[in-house]
Amino acid sequence: MCLALLTACADNGDTNFSEIIASADYLTSDNAVALGGDGDAKELQVKSNSTWSAATNAAWLELSTKSGSGVQKLTLKAAKNPDTLRTRTATLVITSARHITRNVTVSQGAATPPPHVYAVPAISTFELNLTDVTTARFSFLYSSEIGITDRGVCYSATNATPTTDDQKVSLGRASRLVENASGQITSLQRSTKYYVRAYATNASGTGYSSVLTITTDTDIPGPDDNVTP
Repeated sequence: MCLALLTACADNGDTNFSEIIASADYLTSDNAVALGGDGDAKELQVKSNSTWSAATNAAWLELSTKSGSGVQKLTLKAAKNPDTLRTRTATLVITSARHITRNVTVSQGAATPPPHVYAVPAISTFELNLTDVTTARFSFLYSSEIGITDRGVCYSATNATPTTDDQKVSLGRASRLVENASGQITSLQRSTKYYVRAYATNASGTGYSSVLTITTDTDIPGPDDNVTP
């Protein structure tokens, strides 16, 4: 598409014309250019039989050159629009040596909003009780904005803030976003203090409960103990 931006007859009656022609497929018939909101650049080719100057009223719109003559490329470059809701506009003014001007409207769409970041699951309650020398039962309530890929408890005799890299009891995936989960830890060592946390994992990461402790001892009969009435 080739569009005349400026056309004027010389004051002295000369048959030559002072003109500026901008050529680009995306330049609309009303002399408007649209740029992408995430940062964009588009190139015009300016042809003139006189010198010309270019200016813009917007700090966010950068011009590759501010003057020229003959056939010359003029690139319009816009930084990313900080607004994800509204379009912003600028005016490109091209002025010939004969002081004839024509305005080109340059619009930039809103920037693409960042993707929503989901929170890691929250653990609101956590209970833990020994049921015998080597076994403890637990229950906890978790909530999540998106699907749960794993949940359970993690525990350690040496790490005071255990993670899923320590020993754990996994209850696996869950379809419910809010659930009261429960299970048991088996094969604990006797006479040992354990640090225990409930956990739940989704695509954003793992959320943990506060730390509870249990200490096993030899006073509670285990399932393998011989108890004499």
